[in-house]
Amino acid sequence: CRPACPITPLAGQGQVGVAGPGCRVAAVTVVPTNPAAAPSRRIDVVMHSVDLRPSTAAVVASTVSDHRPVVVDFE
Repeated sequence: CRPACPITPLAGQGQVGVAGPGCRVAAVTVVPTNPAAAPSRRIDVVMHSVDLRPSTAAVVASTVSDHRPVVVDFE
């Protein structure tokens, strides 16, 4: 099983990576997502196929994790 949008890690950047061919990042919100208790950085995104078009996005106020969840609706 391979992911729909493979991530290519960037050397020396830990978990940071770039979307593989045919993938996009739904960057339709600029709301910070981390840390959850008092977000100051937007480091969480939703990656998707070029076949989808994001219509709305939101960051959910939750402290269940150290990151706030990002929710995206697609057309």
